[in-house]
Amino acid sequence: MPIPIERHNISIFKMKKLLLATLIFVFSACGLSTQEELILSKAVGDYVDAINQNQVLIKLGLTHPRVVKYYTDQGKDTVQKYFDLENYSINNYVKSKMWTSDNTLCIGYSYTYNEQNHVFYAIQSKTQQNWLFIDERDAFMFPELF
Repeated sequence: MPIPIERHNISIFKMKKLLLATLIFVFSACGLSTQEELILSKAVGDYVDAINQNQVLIKLGLTHPRVVKYYTDQGKDTVQKYFDLENYSINNYVKSKMWTSDNTLCIGYSYTYNEQNHVFYAIQSKTQQNWLFIDERDAFMFPELF
């Protein structure tokens, strides 16, 4: 016949382990310093503003160079169609995922447009300070960026 006190002690031990594991996960998930978060926040705001205000040159400058090169290689009309986003807007975006791979930090932001869910990604190489962006529709063409 088991003693209830021992069973209770095991439960407390398991709860302490679970609490410790949860705390470790929470603190390790916060991978950016306050300064880095501010820089990221400004870059994301600039990117979203460029799209919402159809500032083509700013969006071009904030988009990952591999994506820009891909579209410029397709010709002027393709570049213009891709970067000219009149009547398109990003509102109420939220950070949805964050991961690192090799020398790259990636953060996904989710939002809804025309009742469909979309994602854009902020990408930073660990050797560079600036954030570059890639839209979900291009992510499958450049998996090596992630």
